[in-house]
Amino acid sequence: MLYNNQYANRILKQKEAIYICDNKGYIKLFNNAAATLWGREPEVSKDLYCGALKLFNKNGEEILKEEYPVMKIIKENNAIEAIELIVQRPDGSCKKIVQSSTPMFNRAGELTGSVNLLIDIADTKL
Repeated sequence: MLYNNQYANRILKQKEAIYICDNKGYIKLFNNAAATLWGREPEVSKDLYCGALKLFNKNGEEILKEEYPVMKIIKENNAIEAIELIVQRPDGSCKKIVQSSTPMFNRAGELTGSVNLLIDIADTKL
């Protein structure tokens, strides 16, 4: 879970599920809350876009990897605010979440990755 970023320690300590992907979509950093939500620890620099086994839209339709929020950031360089999703875990259980993702840029304005926040909404109503 190593990541050369001055904010990495803060992210790792957060109660909210947070993960960072690079500009190709590979997971570079995730905190314990994200691993708990996904029901697994993804392989850093191997897993793409999300640590979930599968993602579904709020209607229960499976989302293809090419349509995952992180992939949309890579294609469009725009933030994604509060998209409702369903995360499937390895044990078959599912979690309803809201994901917000923000692109990261270097000083030259080039996309370097994304910061992704996942909120478990199983016990709340939007």
